[in-house]
Amino acid sequence: MEPARSSPSPQSLEPTAPEPGVHAGRPEAPQAERARHRRGAWVALAVLVLGVVTLELRFRGSSLAEALAAESLYIRKARTYSMSEGADIAVTGDSRMLHGVYPAAVADVVEEERNERPRVYNAALSGAPPMAQLAWVRRMLTHPGRRPKVVVMGISPYMFSSRIARAPSRESLTTIWRLEDLGAAVRAGAGFEELSTLIVTNLFESVRLRPRVVEVVLNGSKPGAAADVGDDGYLPMGAVDPATQASRAHHRGMAYRAEMWKPEARFGNEQMGYFLEALRELREAGVQTIVINTPSASQLDVAYGPQSLYDEHIAWVKDQAAKHGATYVDLKTVSGLSDTDFSDGDHLSSQGAVKFSEHLTREYLLPALGGSTFPSAKCQSVFTFDAVELTGWTLRGEAVRVQAGPAPKQQPITGQRGGGFLNTFTEQGDAPVGEALSPPFVLEGSWVRLRVGGGGEGSNVGVELVVEGRAQARARGRGAENLGLVSWDVSALRGKTAQLRIWDADSGPWGHLLVDDVKLCP
Repeated sequence: MEPARSSPSPQSLEPTAPEPGVHAGRPEAPQAERARHRRGAWVALAVLVLGVVTLELRFRGSSLAEALAAESLYIRKARTYSMSEGADIAVTGDSRMLHGVYPAAVADVVEEERNERPRVYNAALSGAPPMAQLAWVRRMLTHPGRRPKVVVMGISPYMFSSRIARAPSRESLTTIWRLEDLGAAVRAGAGFEELSTLIVTNLFESVRLRPRVVEVVLNGSKPGAAADVGDDGYLPMGAVDPATQASRAHHRGMAYRAEMWKPEARFGNEQMGYFLEALRELREAGVQTIVINTPSASQLDVAYGPQSLYDEHIAWVKDQAAKHGATYVDLKTVSGLSDTDFSDGDHLSSQGAVKFSEHLTREYLLPALGGSTFPSAKCQSVFTFDAVELTGWTLRGEAVRVQAGPAPKQQPITGQRGGGFLNTFTEQGDAPVGEALSPPFVLEGSWVRLRVGGGGEGSNVGVELVVEGRAQARARGRGAENLGLVSWDVSALRGKTAQLRIWDADSGPWGHLLVDDVKLCP
């Protein structure tokens, strides 16, 4: 018979205390184990960060990153400027300014009038809104070399429309803005998206170049050619026939009309804060600022008028410029410019750009710099080329002749002074060659000034000053049909007899030379 089993006492049903090292229910890690887990997490995070940073540094220093950055006009132009000597006069704006202000033409006028050649830079970019312009203003004001004395801001009439796409703004954030500009972005009213984009793209070059990196890695595409940053930032546009210009201008006018006409379009967008911050920083830096309403052809008038935002835009920009101590100038139409000076409705051709640049300089930049100080009226004309015959000159070959305007099939000529100029481009184009030696003249001044155009670097053409059988100075064109200013210091040669030798030994493209307005100046 089995012994009876006794029921457990109430005390025996109570849980017993666990033995040391044994955990009841869901165990809780001891302090040492938790510390070990934390260390492991930090090590994993450190390895991850180190890996990301290592990859970023390797990419940032790679030839691929360099090539992809060079593709972008926005990136390459900004970095080129930062590595340059800076500028005395700088312009910002969109493509109207990019193709409309020729720094060499600006510098030529200043040199003629003040006997000093300023450094001029065109910082405009295609599609660049005030967000991009503020970034450029910041870059100019913090340049280690020289800070501008005058800044021209080109504000086109569609910039503050509610219908303007945001894409160009974002491009400027990822390409031009720097970490040191973060405060300016905050003051301009940038939102979280803009600020985070600015920070991340400056910390990680791979993020800045992400779209192209993806294309290269996933699609196997190769980096393209480096972007052309132009001549001191200026990119010329070729002339077109009137019918082409009118057709292009009409289409552009209708496109602007869609962006500017009420009620679909309203005045005001995020760009206003960036414009005002740029004005504020220029005023605080003591930089003279000229705000201009950019030029356009008459065909674009279809986008303006009472149904447009145009008048509201002009009134607001003018008012804000005055409040910030800037000069406002309406240059929608400019004396001497016609529709034929545009390649479409709002982009000046190269000859139009020279005309506009000279007008802007004489009327507004020179006064901002203090006016004319060089006694140019005391310059003595030596050769004007107003007469058809080159009397007293020794000629060889068929290329050298005097003309009142461009030869057949030659592009329009700008920078001409007087009734004619010497030209080695003939009815046969660049093919003919030749040489001309001027009559002797005495160097009675300290400077020889002349205007030279046509073939530039790499062309076997030129003009030189010959004294006692030796060339003392030499010049050629800039690869353009613009007669730009050339100055030779001849103070050490005063009283000596000199001659000009002009030669064209090149039958290839740009194998010709233009010369005009040779003077001796005090």
